[in-house]
Amino acid sequence: MNRGVLSYKTGKHQEALRDYNEAIRLNPNYSDAFMDRGVFYSDMGKYQEALSDYNNAINIFPSNPLSYTNRAILHLRMQSKALAVADLIKAKQLVDQNIYGPYTSADNKSFIR
Repeated sequence: MNRGVLSYKTGKHQEALRDYNEAIRLNPNYSDAFMDRGVFYSDMGKYQEALSDYNNAINIFPSNPLSYTNRAILHLRMQSKALAVADLIKAKQLVDQNIYGPYTSADNKSFIR
């Protein structure tokens, strides 16, 4: 899955999409793969696909504030301000509750990929 991120960041978009799809095929419960593919789709202007991926990531790992933050950004791009605000509130609640597990390390201070 990290290969997909690297491919995307180096402009190899078709390779990145193949990598994300393969990661999801191998592990359909891999929330980060859905989230990263959602970022890809959002950046490509494929908002409905991105929304579906963010929703999947949240369904798999509902205590990850990053998924809610990314979906909030997408909602803003889609002109859905109320939905964006709701997702940002949820993300902040999760951060404040400190229940989101692997996102507590100093290496993961950013809430936006």
